[in-house]
Amino acid sequence: MPNNAQAARRVKSSRKANDRKKAQRSTLRTLIKKTRAMIESNDSNAAESFKTVQKKLAQFASKGLLPKNTASRLTSRISAQLKSSK
Repeated sequence: MPNNAQAARRVKSSRKANDRKKAQRSTLRTLIKKTRAMIESNDSNAAESFKTVQKKLAQFASKGLLPKNTASRLTSRISAQLKSSK
């Protein structure tokens, strides 16, 4: 329980931020799963989907929603998967 008004405001704002971050991470995970599925099924739009995922990973890394090394690793692995499927 917050002991003063400022602490109560911080609890409220951190909950909002947490919900926003959770939604963004969920969207990113869904994009990654769809891209990987497209690559496995040899879909012609897999490269376009990869570009979208790569852009989102870079954005989230720059905002601090995701560590930069994690974003880089995911990009690298998806890229390797895309190259090996061709």
